[in-house]
Amino acid sequence: MSISWIKSKSDNNSFRFFKNMGFDVNEIEDLEKTDDVIRELIRKK
Repeated sequence: MSISWIKSKSDNNSFRFFKNMGFDVNEIEDLEKTDDVIRELIRKK
């Protein structure tokens, strides 16, 4: 199982810990595209 985080590109504080620990943090500039990013993560498994 893989864990991925999705965050707004403008949010510079919330996921700093996870990013520094090496987790996959996906930054989204347009939050309306969140569903597209989730679909892509599912496709990649």
